[in-house]
Amino acid sequence: MSLAVSPVLMTAEEFARIYAEADVRAELVKGRVVEMPLAHIIHGLLWAEVFDALRAWVRPRNLGLVTGADSGFVLSRNPDTVRGPDVAFVSWARLGEWDPRRYVEGAPELAVEVVTKEVSRARLFAKVADYFGAGVLVVWVFWAKSERVLVCRQNEDELILGPGDSLTCEDILPGFSLPVEQVFAAARQQPPATDDGGGCE
Repeated sequence: MSLAVSPVLMTAEEFARIYAEADVRAELVKGRVVEMPLAHIIHGLLWAEVFDALRAWVRPRNLGLVTGADSGFVLSRNPDTVRGPDVAFVSWARLGEWDPRRYVEGAPELAVEVVTKEVSRARLFAKVADYFGAGVLVVWVFWAKSERVLVCRQNEDELILGPGDSLTCEDILPGFSLPVEQVFAAARQQPPATDDGGGCE
């Protein structure tokens, strides 16, 4: 979670200008910069599995963009909020005229968060609320410790999926399916066994 919160209110444009070249991971929340530490490797493994699965489905069908960690979306203005979902899908229809060198103005249809450390539930759901307030339709939260996925939809009950379930999103990505077990198995990878008994004579 955050290491520091800036006391000075900033616009999305100021945030982009100052932090684009900074070697710091951060988001802008209601005008305040929230810095975040680098994640553990398990975060990257889970992130990559979800990103790869979504991109493999979206790209051949030319449905839109799948973005990776730290790609900024301007979710609100005055004060400005810029969030970077771990993974997101945004359709061409939502993107409209866009500049790949700038933050996306508006929300993706699908936002994905990967949780690998102890976090405040209130802080996490404040982020989910920001997503929904901007127009995100579905949020997937992957909990590394319990190997469960929390599926959130606006004005609907939360759904918890486990290893025997699959993630689908028919209203956004018809036909897409991702087994939950496939994602978490990526974090259980082990190096191949080696035969130490042999040797050169």
